[in-house]
Amino acid sequence: MLDPELSLDVPDAAARTAAIIAIGRTVEAWVTSSRNPMSDLFAREAWRQLAASYLRVAMGPPDADAIGQVQLGAFLSDAAASRSGLGALDACARAINGRSEIGLGPVLAILLPEVVKWNTRVVADRYAELSAAGGQARRPEALIARLEDFVTAGGFPERLAQAGIPERALPSLAERAAAEPSASANPRKFDVAGALELYAATY
Repeated sequence: MLDPELSLDVPDAAARTAAIIAIGRTVEAWVTSSRNPMSDLFAREAWRQLAASYLRVAMGPPDADAIGQVQLGAFLSDAAASRSGLGALDACARAINGRSEIGLGPVLAILLPEVVKWNTRVVADRYAELSAAGGQARRPEALIARLEDFVTAGGFPERLAQAGIPERALPSLAERAAAEPSASANPRKFDVAGALELYAATY
């Protein structure tokens, strides 16, 4: 049941975390190598809902309409991801989440803009299309800038170092990320070297 009235008392930090997780899953589902017309349908609408409501939820005060849009977007993002699989973002975040108490939402927030930059080499047109679906310029750079704004507005750490991840842990985390099942569906070939590149870029 999606009832925004029941979520008005949810702490702001919890609402921001749930929303950024949904955003990460939506953006990733949109570009995986196993995406399909059904996952695209869900991901496109999820992004429209989340892009329109995230800043209102992140910056408060509680707004039932915005919360309702986030709830719908989160539901649709799960529907998209269940049909498309996920990719490097999920793999890198899970590797850290299994070894740290920082939490999945902040890790996804740190990694998300950089993963989009990294994947742009092979799916720039897809990111541009998603940006346009959310009302922004039809360019991958516009999507990246918007995601960066979302991370800042949500008050998340912007670097892994700020989240307490030791630099010496990056090589082992990269090995774990490359072994995650979701790694295989990333649109750009993703391996230990790619994971380490992403971690280094966000450190």
